[in-house]
Amino acid sequence: MLSHATARDWLFPYADGMLAADERRRIDGHIAQCTACAAELREVRELNLLLVTLPPAPATPVAPFWTRSPSRPMTQGPGYGSFLLGYGPHPDPSRKRGGN
Repeated sequence: MLSHATARDWLFPYADGMLAADERRRIDGHIAQCTACAAELREVRELNLLLVTLPPAPATPVAPFWTRSPSRPMTQGPGYGSFLLGYGPHPDPSRKRGGN
């Protein structure tokens, strides 16, 4: 017998057709006997229908931070993050910790 908690956890994947056949059979049996889960499944299906009718979200520009490539890959030794955390030298060898 499928527990009520497990059945509730499986409602979204069930409604989306993402469960294996044996899992679907188990939840089918639970829903046939549990009016609370049957009602929640109806709500999940209504929510799914609502979500597919929404217009797509507008595209947002990528923050410039994410489009800049690092001056050197992280595999080439400690970078500025290591310096800020206090366990590495400054990435610019001409600068020393605690000053210019």
